Amino acid sequence: MLVVKKIIKLFKIIKNKTWCRGLFKNIAASIELENLVKNLNINTFFDIGSNKGQFILLVEGLFKNKKIYSVEPIKELYLKQKKFFHKNKRISFFNYGIGSESKNKILFMTNRIDSSSFLQTKISKKIMITKLWRNEKSL
Repeated sequence: MLVVKKIIKLFKIIKNKTWCRGLFKNIAASIELENLVKNLNINTFFDIGSNKGQFILLVEGLFKNKKIYSVEPIKELYLKQKKFFHKNKRISFFNYGIGSESKNKILFMTNRIDSSSFLQTKISKKIMITKLWRNEKSL
């Protein structure tokens, strides 16, 4: 069943020029969320913990005029996003986490960078210090 779902996802991605471009850079649009997002009548999206930009890519493939704020504490992933989406001036990138207070915090890293967390787990391999940001007014 998992293989069938992946094949269906691949065909959906290939049909969308924006999503297909992402796939060639190892960024698969989060099309599993398409039905939740496609009919939203909002102008601004926030992607907190945006990883490689899979959700951003989904939004870009569905809407061409939305403002997106991408927040990603892992510098490697933040830089990958900035490089891939550099032509899109409607995306603002922030290299930190979001928290209840502004401070430095330990981020526990795993072999799969997309499963890293502020919570330590048995599979945590290394740590990284990242900045947390809190602002009650605006980005």
